[in-house]
Amino acid sequence: MANLPSNITKNVRNITKNVKKALETFQDKNKKTTESFNPGMSDEAFVNALYSVILGRPADAAGLSNHLQALKNGKARKDLIRDFTVSTEFCGSHYPEPENKWKEYSKEDVDFLASWELKHQQPTPGFVTDFIGQKTRISSMWKECAPLDNVVLGLPVPGDYRSGAGEWIGTLRAVAAAKGDQFSAMELGAGNGPWITASGKAAELRGIKKIYLLGVEGDPNRFATMEQHIKDNGLDKYSVKLIQGAVGVENGMARWPVLPDPNNQSGARPLQNDNSEDEKYLSFSFDINKTIDVKIFSFSSLLAKRPLWDLIHIDIQGGEYDICSATISTLNEKARYIVIGTHSRKLDGDLMDLFFRNGWDLENEHPTVIDYDRNRPSLLSSTTGDGLQVWRNPRL
Repeated sequence: MANLPSNITKNVRNITKNVKKALETFQDKNKKTTESFNPGMSDEAFVNALYSVILGRPADAAGLSNHLQALKNGKARKDLIRDFTVSTEFCGSHYPEPENKWKEYSKEDVDFLASWELKHQQPTPGFVTDFIGQKTRISSMWKECAPLDNVVLGLPVPGDYRSGAGEWIGTLRAVAAAKGDQFSAMELGAGNGPWITASGKAAELRGIKKIYLLGVEGDPNRFATMEQHIKDNGLDKYSVKLIQGAVGVENGMARWPVLPDPNNQSGARPLQNDNSEDEKYLSFSFDINKTIDVKIFSFSSLLAKRPLWDLIHIDIQGGEYDICSATISTLNEKARYIVIGTHSRKLDGDLMDLFFRNGWDLENEHPTVIDYDRNRPSLLSSTTGDGLQVWRNPRL
């Protein structure tokens, strides 16, 4: 998938639609709000109007004080309206979640997410801030995310610009399950490292002092955004190891497709000379004649870097089963949670069979979305939306 998965693009569009609809609601239902951008209307009256019209309730003392201080510090009134429209409270009451057909999340899971939400966060120009405080540069994201500049998002239910709710639930449950005063997370096919960053921020919220993060990304441009993302979120003070390379069963070398527009393309994987499936998959979306050399790091060598991993997040565009099946004994011994992005219905089944046979518990999942077409070079290239599996190891 050279372009963004359809489900993620839809989430971004829904967030943008929320902002537009709330602005219309604010202006249509409260005629007094024609004065809302007029200096003659006091800040207090303006904030009270936002609570009344957008949230449908009186302002609470803490919220009123927080927003008044933000306006005093120079926040624009239009930006404050936007903050209200992406809040968990507004989205939950105006945009009911779609039918949750799969075991991606339950009401208990949503309550669990809500327990992590930071209240009254201040937005940062040039960034979008999620519900646990992770800040992501707009300049490092795809073009559809531009409206999220200087926005603080609410709960990711049914999803946010990055993923569905299930991926967040699995990540945060791994942090909650960490024992003692340390937390270790690995992200393979990391992009800008959103899940090692999110889990690192969450570990901080839980007061964990010893944090170990490992991120592996093949594309050099995306790797640079991961380095910056870790710094932007203040996690470079911990033990962080970032590797520019691909992941495989064994160490080696491969070619990596050159991405003309890395922010707006996804789905690359290494092109290995002895694997015709790589060529079939990559040739559908990428120019395989334009590549760079990339080092392949064996999954076993990465696992060996820590005695135990609280979270392993894997999204390597089709190679997930190969690396997990080759190291399943080690995973049984030293991995507590594994969150996997899947990319074909076959991969969904292969992984489910592997972890079932090895006694793992499936906590959250949804299958890959496909547009089946026999004219495409491979089943993998029929995928239009990634699947998800969240596995918990009951032995640890």
